[in-house]
This record gives sequence, structure tokens and C-alpha cells, in this order.
Amino acid sequence: DSFMGYANKLPVMIVGHENNEWIVQTEAGVRLRAIASAENAETWQPGDRALACSRPDELEADPNEPANRLRGIVHLVEYVGKAFEAVVRLENDENCQLLIQSERPLEMERPVEFGIRPERLLLFPAGN
Repeated sequence: DSFMGYANKLPVMIVGHENNEWIVQTEAGVRLRAIASAENAETWQPGDRALACSRPDELEADPNEPANRLRGIVHLVEYVGKAFEAVVRLENDENCQLLIQSERPLEMERPVEFGIRPERLLLFPAGN
């Protein structure tokens, strides 16, 4: 499996495993739930590093669901077809930028909260 098709690659650390989902933590300390796509995932231990990958259209601004909320500052906005795509710099993690989608225009250099469903956040081994 290649994760090249995923625009968003978020470095995370494995924290634990619960109900078929992995609990991971971002470098800024945000906990997320994700699923593993790798065959060797059962050998993962807490403290292992991984990449949490997603596509831009799976990261939604103003999420309804409580799982997997992230915050950041809007850095760039582009209108693409039916929606807006924005580059967001993660809160407390300046080096990490994610591409998200929004149904409403987002304001530049303003905070935004966005989310992703755990089954849409795929974990790959970091060393790949």
C-alpha cells in the first residue's frame, strides 16, 4: 500500500488500541483515533511512530462529530468546484500543514476547527 495519493500526512505517535481503532497523538499533543492500513500494524507498540494520512475532502471544517477535532490557522484558500480548499497550519505545530475542505469560504490567517472520522484517517508506518 502506498500513501502517495494522500495529500495529508500527519506524524503521530501510537498511544494505544481500542475497539479496532488506534489512539495516536500528534506532535502538538492532540489525541486522534485512526485505523491501520498496514499489515504489520498488530506489532505496533505505544511510542511507535506512524503517519496518519487522509485526503483533503475527508477533512471537514466545522465538524459535527466529536471524534478527531483539530484546530489550525488558515494559510491559503482556493475555490475548487463546489467547495473551498484551505491550507491550515496546525495549532501548536507550525511545521505541519494540512489541506482541508470547507463548504463556506474561510478567512485567511483566522483559526478554524476541523475534523475527520476515525475510519478515514489511515495509519502507515513512519519509516516508509
